[in-house]
Amino acid sequence: MNKKNTKHYRVTIRLDTKEYEKLKEKSKKSNRPLATYIRKTSLGKTLHEKPPDEFYKILWNLDKIGTNINQIATKVNTYNYLDEKELKKAISDLENITGYLRSKYIGSG
Repeated sequence: MNKKNTKHYRVTIRLDTKEYEKLKEKSKKSNRPLATYIRKTSLGKTLHEKPPDEFYKILWNLDKIGTNINQIATKVNTYNYLDEKELKKAISDLENITGYLRSKYIGSG
């Protein structure tokens, strides 16, 4: 099913080379076409740069750790049993990721 074009108005602006290149670069970093970038930012929306692929890998790992912690909690609540090895692994995984993020984005300081 085709989307019906609801954009009825065209606005023309003039830019010098420097302005055009800056807008083009910002739209590329936000992973959006130039027209979309200009439309959204001119209407007050803040667009962020697309995160690097590493971000999605870290997010996936954090989600996996969260799932493991939920499974550990379920075992504790259901069977009144705590597998210390599983818990220590989950804690270690979480500490590794948070340590990596701290060193990469905050630094040692």
